[in-house]
Amino acid sequence: MTSSFKNVILLASACFIFGNSLEAIDIPGFGGGGGANRNVFITMSKSPNLIIDQIAQQNFPNRETKLAALRNGLLSHSINTQSPILKFLGTQAIPIQYDSIWISNQIYLKGVNSRLLSTISSLYPSDIASISDETFSFINYAYDEEPYNATVKQSNSYTWGLNKIQAPEAWSLPGGNNGAGIVVGSIDTGVLRTHEALVGNYVGEYGWFDPTKLKTSTPTDVNGHGTHTVGTMVGIKGIGVAPGAKWMACRGCETNSCAESDLLKCGEFMTCPTDANGRNPNCAKAPHVINNSWGGGRSNGYDTMVRAWRAGNIIPVFAIGNNGPECRKTSSPGNNADVIGVGSTTKDNQLSGFSSKGPHGRLTKPDLSAPGSVVRSAGKDRNNQYIELSGTSMASPHVAGVVALMLSAKRNMTYNTVKNILLRSCTTDLRKPSQTCDSRSTYTYPNSEYGQGLINAKTSLQMAISS
Repeated sequence: MTSSFKNVILLASACFIFGNSLEAIDIPGFGGGGGANRNVFITMSKSPNLIIDQIAQQNFPNRETKLAALRNGLLSHSINTQSPILKFLGTQAIPIQYDSIWISNQIYLKGVNSRLLSTISSLYPSDIASISDETFSFINYAYDEEPYNATVKQSNSYTWGLNKIQAPEAWSLPGGNNGAGIVVGSIDTGVLRTHEALVGNYVGEYGWFDPTKLKTSTPTDVNGHGTHTVGTMVGIKGIGVAPGAKWMACRGCETNSCAESDLLKCGEFMTCPTDANGRNPNCAKAPHVINNSWGGGRSNGYDTMVRAWRAGNIIPVFAIGNNGPECRKTSSPGNNADVIGVGSTTKDNQLSGFSSKGPHGRLTKPDLSAPGSVVRSAGKDRNNQYIELSGTSMASPHVAGVVALMLSAKRNMTYNTVKNILLRSCTTDLRKPSQTCDSRSTYTYPNSEYGQGLINAKTSLQMAISS
């Protein structure tokens, strides 16, 4: 890893810092003295957003140069602002396990107690914006609606999802494509690299990073979720929306849960990839679009991570969550205004029962929907295994695949242009859900169930080609 942990001390958070003042918070599990051990994030008061926005507005000769400037600017900013606290941590008699997160300007402390955090907050009050416990996100399986069919017979016919969004018709358009020249990124549970549907379009070098305890040097997947989502994006054998695109991956989810620290390290890797050991960064290897089939853990670091991706012309796509059918249950970061949040539909043009509904504050979320119920894709147990899964996790890679087709046609399209085309090209021949979440006399689009409607690859690509 680029910023390896420095051993361990028994520390953790019983307090939060807001602004420059320390406010004690009674958190269950903390008693007197040092308190229980927790993993925490120190967020620095000097936000990296100004640097990100400056890079976003500047002109660069190419994307590689822009991403390198972004990484270098954020890295320098984190070194300058974090150095007093990092020096203090390095002087402790008992070694402290910590990591510097440059993409969000945070310090991750593992196994810490409130006594040390109180000392840090009193010594460096003007340097710290907040201290918070590490959060966990979850991969967006749907456990309540046919979530898993262990093995299905594979045929070279297209999945119902590809047919529904007209992906084959998009490939055969005049000027159409299958995603050639584009790299899609996956932050998930990993990938079975040797699967027959995926082995041929793995990017290879600079295509894998594993910050979890597993720390494998090549892509693996002990869960299967990541293999399935990558298959839907780029797999051959009739399962992938953009089978001509390449894939790269980072294991941000060790099992069904995803630690905030691992997800942010994956966010750094996707912004400027390294080798499998976290060394020798090469920003030219960054993906063009990233699928994130996880959510539920709230973190200011994710907002900054997404902001950095967008500044570097990387398109963020997120599952909206599986908290349906109640209203106002969308998951973060999918409900962030700066990402494409994706809901799920069935083969019969209905909203999947599990698909999270909005709105999110004043935002219409999800932004759009895609096939997510009983989707066939690659399995993890054998190189020729195919399984059916359900969830908004299965919907969002359909959208990421369509983005790959669009970028293959027009490489320099911005996030705003891509999102605008996706929304304008949606179809609305969908069944009204029994429970709706908007107070309207007629059912119109966009809405808090489907968003703008069901994604359409053919129309999206046509609009991209003519843009």
